[in-house]
Amino acid sequence: MAAGLLLLLFCLNGLVWSEDQLPEVDCVVVNLDYVHCVWNGSTPPDFNYTFYSRFDGAFNPCARYVLDNSTVMGCDQRYEKLILKRLERFTTRLELGNQSIEQNHQLKSKVKLNPPTHLSVKNGTDFNLWFYWNNSYKSGCIVSEVRHRVEGKDWKSTAVQQKTSYCINLPSSSHRYELQIGLSIIKQVKYVSL
Repeated sequence: MAAGLLLLLFCLNGLVWSEDQLPEVDCVVVNLDYVHCVWNGSTPPDFNYTFYSRFDGAFNPCARYVLDNSTVMGCDQRYEKLILKRLERFTTRLELGNQSIEQNHQLKSKVKLNPPTHLSVKNGTDFNLWFYWNNSYKSGCIVSEVRHRVEGKDWKSTAVQQKTSYCINLPSSSHRYELQIGLSIIKQVKYVSL
């Protein structure tokens, strides 16, 4: 009798999840520094869940919760060696009371790199046009993709690994040049225009 009354109270308060009410967890690796997970998308969740995650071994409690008007809607979790771990299965667990939901995620293609910064252009003494930029993440695994075009013609792309500069040889002073620089890792590119 008491167990049935307790179940009825949980149902009336919405503390029992049905299959269509399960919060969906979405995770991305941010600049290979930490994993950012949110649940319920852009809609604030109904409850403050407790979050745990792991690549392997034991679950780790959330290091830093993401709040929206005092409601927990996500977690930022740091892990060592994310450049390699992002290839492994990532498991999340949300808890509310004595209920929990576990979900598996593949983060291999869910890497969001910070865009290049401090873009600059310089006319070189060699009569070439030089472009320079900074990357926030230093690694030989990061490839910069440089695209440029002249006067709105087709883009020409070049991959530049372990460099933060690009040269257009002997450009015409009567043409307008457009350049974009993107950082990529496993098919993930974020462009910045100059």
